[in-house]
Amino acid sequence: KQKLTQGQVYTDYGGQVGGSVMNDFTRLTATVGQAAGSLAMYPAMDSVRQAAPMVMAFLKMALIICIPFVLVFGMFDLKVVMTITFAEFALIFVDFWFQLARWVDSTILDALYGNGIGSDVPHSNFDPVFGASNAQG
Repeated sequence: KQKLTQGQVYTDYGGQVGGSVMNDFTRLTATVGQAAGSLAMYPAMDSVRQAAPMVMAFLKMALIICIPFVLVFGMFDLKVVMTITFAEFALIFVDFWFQLARWVDSTILDALYGNGIGSDVPHSNFDPVFGASNAQG
């Protein structure tokens, strides 16, 4: 049997028109759980971010060392050569994305917040009287 909403609307993605105490308690518990989980996740993700270039270097080294053995065991078949070629390209391409993400991250942070105090800091010419007269030049 379908229940009509009587003109009420969903206030969020929670999926209930009328909230309850149990719903609020569940949401509070989920928020506390996510906050506690983030205390362990953020340092772990930082260590993964720092280790990613080293892992990529080891993967490239392992592939380059294995190329002669794989080619000999594969009897220099064209499928084997093309597979190794695409694997090497994939490793180089992933490393390119790592470097591009690092560059974009540092460039965006400098563009948004600058690197100190002075004229190179964005919004340094913000005038509260005339609004955001943030002219370039």
